[in-house]
Amino acid sequence: MFSYVYNFVGFVKVSRTFGDCTAKMEKYGGNPNCIIADPDIFVVPNTGELDFVLIGSDGIFDRISTDETCEIVIDEIRAYTEGIRGSSKIRQGSFEHISNSCGQAVDRLMLSAMEKESMDNLSVVILSFANLTKYLENVEP
Repeated sequence: MFSYVYNFVGFVKVSRTFGDCTAKMEKYGGNPNCIIADPDIFVVPNTGELDFVLIGSDGIFDRISTDETCEIVIDEIRAYTEGIRGSSKIRQGSFEHISNSCGQAVDRLMLSAMEKESMDNLSVVILSFANLTKYLENVEP
């Protein structure tokens, strides 16, 4: 037996709406104008100056401005970098350092959105580039 969350078209789970033909196709009782899976697409040339790209769902940006998300990311990766200084296990600028610091930033963004009572989906991905690695290698206390 299937159980559905009654959100879209009366029977579609949010995470399944993008590919659910019964929600979109009229011949199956769906509404083609109800659920749209046309993403906003931006092309940003990578000229070597990018530090990171943050991809977030509307649940993040409903409550946190673009400028504030960038501040949170920079503050978190800086705090993580300063915290590993005494540790000889993680080398500053290493893959582990970049991965962990971006993970901390994602966690902080998610918590910030929850603290601001975002009631929407919360998803965040941070893609780091060489400039972020250079930045983290040179962070001073």
